[in-house]
Amino acid sequence: MRPAWYSFSTNARANRRRRTSPFSLPFTAPHWPLQAPQDSIRKYHGVYADGPDALPARRLHCQIELGLLLANVEAHPVLTNTKEWADMTDEEQKWLARTMEVFAGMVDRMDENIGHNIEHIKRLGDRMQKGYVTEGGIRCPAIVQYPPLAKARSANGVAKHDGGDVTVAFATVMDILPTILDLAGIPHPGPTFRNREVVPVKGNSWVQHLRGSNTRIHDKDYVVGWELFFHQAIRRGDYKAVFIPKPKGPERWQLYNVATDKGEIHDLAATEPAILDEREELEEGYALP
Repeated sequence: MRPAWYSFSTNARANRRRRTSPFSLPFTAPHWPLQAPQDSIRKYHGVYADGPDALPARRLHCQIELGLLLANVEAHPVLTNTKEWADMTDEEQKWLARTMEVFAGMVDRMDENIGHNIEHIKRLGDRMQKGYVTEGGIRCPAIVQYPPLAKARSANGVAKHDGGDVTVAFATVMDILPTILDLAGIPHPGPTFRNREVVPVKGNSWVQHLRGSNTRIHDKDYVVGWELFFHQAIRRGDYKAVFIPKPKGPERWQLYNVATDKGEIHDLAATEPAILDEREELEEGYALP
């Protein structure tokens, strides 16, 4: 069932077929108050009954089985100020499990209607296109679909699956502009464009990597930094230094090899002080003009 507001919006859109705007109907993230149709909620009955620790364990196992993560990956423990699942009463556990069922129903219904929206946009002939600096806050998947690159990847003998491949090469949102310019065959305008100063591009094109010509997008000395709410991080190659203020962190620089320790569990600050010192210096250079 599609909600009435969705049907209205798509009908209104159909009446504006000649619009040239590339924008389409947005969906906001599921949030309190939790509410969803019963048929959506029923799909998730009992899924969360064994508590919040069992769920990430199942998901981690599934990701390893799918080849998205290495078999020896360690998940970072969930840090929370709430009561542990084992210390809750039966009623508390049932209530929390039920809230998750409703939340999942909200996500399910949103996903369904995003699909309807995409199909509607396709019929119209349109084209489509939160906060810690630890990996859990900044590492996210990107799905890229561009058939010419998929064909080139197959021709180069690096495609593993007909339906697409998974790459773990480090990439950043700053790579998107140079990638699009590369695909379009348009050179970067340089320091000025139409008499306006242009901020230098820090990213690299994904094209050669997606073709299968290069195994990396950035070389091993590429430096990228993050800063959010006084939290800081700087990465060079596989090593990443992280500064998390109290009370969530130790309020000192920590060091992780994110190639082998994506959960950022094993702090190497004491055993690799030279690497940490180097990254602290890089952080100052990255943050200052």
